[in-house]
Amino acid sequence: MDSNEIADKIELVLAEMFTHSQELQPRAIECSILHNPKNHPGWFIALFFENEEQLQIGLKQGNCYKLYMYLINELAQDEVLNDLETHIRFESGNRPMDQASYDQLLEKYLTALASSSLAPKEQASPKTCNLCGHSFDEHQLLGHIKEGEKVPHEGWIICPKDGCNCFMTWSANYKGDDAE
Repeated sequence: MDSNEIADKIELVLAEMFTHSQELQPRAIECSILHNPKNHPGWFIALFFENEEQLQIGLKQGNCYKLYMYLINELAQDEVLNDLETHIRFESGNRPMDQASYDQLLEKYLTALASSSLAPKEQASPKTCNLCGHSFDEHQLLGHIKEGEKVPHEGWIICPKDGCNCFMTWSANYKGDDAE
């Protein structure tokens, strides 16, 4: 399958995501698929919120996590898309409208990806986030408690610094009384 066919399949998943996420407020309003196999084999999916305030609210209250999980689950169900290296990112403002803006955003993602994997993890400072460079100790571990559970079993991690849209996920397999 060529890149255009893959992009078309990803666009269908994104269209379904936008349809299924109408109730989220705030929510992503635009998206871009960024891919340049000459620079990197991965596919980047950028979801854009109207402005920085909307993005920060979406990160804090879990809307970005819901969109992320929707995409991860839907991509995994497709026999072609499940093998792709995909990276989901959240942005504020408008999607790139010209080649220069597209290339600039892709370069931003590739630079962040390279810097997060430059040093072996055992050498990386546990006090510094590999994604955003801020203190990892200040990052917030968030999640929703599902009915019948005492603690969340999965969720998201965000950086509390103004203007930072660092986003990661977490999950845990608890044993014992706290599990259910």
